[in-house]
Amino acid sequence: WGEAVDPVCGMTVEISHAAAMSVYQGKFIYFCNVSCKEKFDGAPEKFLRGEERVESEKGLNQSPSATTQN
Repeated sequence: WGEAVDPVCGMTVEISHAAAMSVYQGKFIYFCNVSCKEKFDGAPEKFLRGEERVESEKGLNQSPSATTQN
């Protein structure tokens, strides 16, 4: 069966023991628990694109550029 990475929490999940599963754009997505599935189902693109990480990095990058301009 193999393994998959839960896109919400990043946990490695054994596919045969996954607590939940969704199908998104024809792909099976596996989750460590139902709460991760519910979060994913509410905003799948957020988790597949990693927007949370990107937004955090943008915030970190803005501070140094602001001090550079002063």
